[in-house]
Amino acid sequence: MFDPTVFDNLKVVLEGCVYDYDLEEKIAVTGRSDIVDLATLTRTFSVRFTRRHPDVSQVSATSPSLPWGYREDADPAFRNMLEHGAEAEIVLHAELRDLAGELLEGSRTHTAYGCRLWTVFRMVTAHDQLCGDIANLLTSLWGEQVRVMPTVSHGCDPRSKFLLTYVLDFGRKIGETQIGDFDRLTDHAWRSLVRIDERLASIH
Repeated sequence: MFDPTVFDNLKVVLEGCVYDYDLEEKIAVTGRSDIVDLATLTRTFSVRFTRRHPDVSQVSATSPSLPWGYREDADPAFRNMLEHGAEAEIVLHAELRDLAGELLEGSRTHTAYGCRLWTVFRMVTAHDQLCGDIANLLTSLWGEQVRVMPTVSHGCDPRSKFLLTYVLDFGRKIGETQIGDFDRLTDHAWRSLVRIDERLASIH
């Protein structure tokens, strides 16, 4: 009988938590990916979502995460982010050493093996000075122990808006003992979207 890896178990629970919030109509899932990289033999699962809005069903679940640098009238996915506020993404990643160590040594509880987890927030705005404000907001919401890494992107067209991206790094691997934290993680991501959208609305 196939024994699922820690990555498999974490992915199933994480996906279930996110879709529970979708069913409760707190969020709308806008995309997901489940990738096996054959070059590096790594695995990555991610799911993207926004706050639930009345017309968010227009978003295609198979659309790309974002066409970086596009003007707002160039692509429906980009236009959707302007209309529906910030987007969150939860990313689960396992390296070859973790997968191989777990499978070959048969140890599911060894602290050296596990998965990395990131939470990512993206938003489009005409005001790049918001970058620092949102970074401070995320630090206050998630705590000083979480590293917030902001990036500002802008297209060559002077009419392009700014894409603000924030990667939240928890600085450690997680295992099955953290499965119970996934509901709280999803809830915290949703509440962060609410606060970010409020901040965006206050300046637009």
